[in-house]
Amino acid sequence: MVLRIDELIGSSHADEIQIMIRLSTEALQKIPLLFEAVSQQDLAWCQKLSDAVSDLEHQIDIHKHQLRQKLSRSLFFALPRRDFIDFVLQLDGISDACERLAKTLTYRTLGYPDSLKSQVGKVISDLLQHASFFAEIIEKELPALFDTSFGGAEAQAVAAMLDSQSEKMTDLSEKIHLALVSLFTQNLSVPELLIWQKAIHALESIGINIEKSASALRALLEK
Repeated sequence: MVLRIDELIGSSHADEIQIMIRLSTEALQKIPLLFEAVSQQDLAWCQKLSDAVSDLEHQIDIHKHQLRQKLSRSLFFALPRRDFIDFVLQLDGISDACERLAKTLTYRTLGYPDSLKSQVGKVISDLLQHASFFAEIIEKELPALFDTSFGGAEAQAVAAMLDSQSEKMTDLSEKIHLALVSLFTQNLSVPELLIWQKAIHALESIGINIEKSASALRALLEK
């Protein structure tokens, strides 16, 4: 087998991670459409969107495995391999959580009262903002981080960005709480309540995985 120089020294890892975050972003962009399909009680549309998210998650899994293979072949790698793999796994967790959410919303048609829609909409808006901010860091800063072995002024600048994002995640947790409070004031059937509760917790899980991905990247900057 002929190995490329960039695989030997590890510089191609940034490309794979950027592909993973782009696919994750594409999956995240299905979330508003999923809830619009719920609002219209269009289960077929929900299923179509769920299938699309599952396909994206599968593609991310492929890139995750390719990345692990490249890492095993890299002769020179400036980062602790175990910590780097943890970062990759946390990234994969974002799309895993998206897939769980999408599948949950295919179980049956659901009532979607306006007051609940308002609270869930705030959660989605916050979630997508956090995801976009993190994706932008990966797209714009990751190649330079690899070039500097995750050190120096570049690493300090990225660490400051990640810290500022972490402080804002508390707002998302509060919005999740308000969405759950709103849910249990609605006149919905027990099956609907259970599915909605699972869906809201899936949204929370997406946020947690974004935060864990950011924390894993932050940890790499400290090595």
